[in-house]
Amino acid sequence: MYSHIAISISVLLMTVDALYLNNKNVDRKFLYGLIVVTIVLYYFSLIVNQVYSKKVCRFEKIEAIILLTIFVIGALILWLVKN
Repeated sequence: MYSHIAISISVLLMTVDALYLNNKNVDRKFLYGLIVVTIVLYYFSLIVNQVYSKKVCRFEKIEAIILLTIFVIGALILWLVKN
């Protein structure tokens, strides 16, 4: 019911993540973890809210699998870069 708040918070956190990528004094592990958590929160909120979406706007199973695959690959790349 209040998952739109999670979407708003995740969009704001994505902005913060992008701003702090240029700052050299930020702990990279925390920043990359925050990026991953923010993206998970955003897409989880979208999937939960699909109940209220029109049929045309809902995720199909193949689209969810593609998004999950891209996310896992991106998270692995971030994990490799931080080390």
